[in-house]
Amino acid sequence: MTINQHGAGGEITRVVDQFDAVDLGAPFKVVLHKAVRVTLKYSIPDTDGLISQIAISRVLNKRKLSGKEIHFIRKAIKAKQKELAQRIEMSAEHLSRCESGAMVMSPTSEKLLRIYALKTAWKLQKLELCEETRKLEQMLDRLFDMMKPVSVFDPDDVLELHFNRVPKTPSNGEDLPPNIDGDGHWNADELKSAA
Repeated sequence: MTINQHGAGGEITRVVDQFDAVDLGAPFKVVLHKAVRVTLKYSIPDTDGLISQIAISRVLNKRKLSGKEIHFIRKAIKAKQKELAQRIEMSAEHLSRCESGAMVMSPTSEKLLRIYALKTAWKLQKLELCEETRKLEQMLDRLFDMMKPVSVFDPDDVLELHFNRVPKTPSNGEDLPPNIDGDGHWNADELKSAA
């Protein structure tokens, strides 16, 4: 099966293994094999919010960050390389080498990166205060007190993170139904994000 994907909203095109050609008007069944291209249209609501939540979930996962992941997180928090390097007290050249995979980021620098990314991604989400503030405090505690990045893992192991759309909670405390096009925010499924 061939798949072509375009962006975070658009179309997925694939060649299907088997297709029942019912629209040809034949009085018998016509089956086409590996000859029909199917296009599915899709959209992801609040793509920026989802990317911020992905960055948050990844920095809270204890597995050591790869260069590609560092690059993704930097892009997710909309930081320039020089700006991020200054924030985590390293040279832009060193950060560039870490992002390219030529160097491995030290545990201390990685911890600073994770904290800065968490704080920045949290601000990008523009979530309302209250329960979210408590969650932020718990996440920061988790980073400082419990997290020690694990550098030994099988590089072929796929890290899988799961997310769901959480409805916005109005001031009266009742949950509104999720609005796929607007209100609500992305939330990580804590049970499935740990590797």
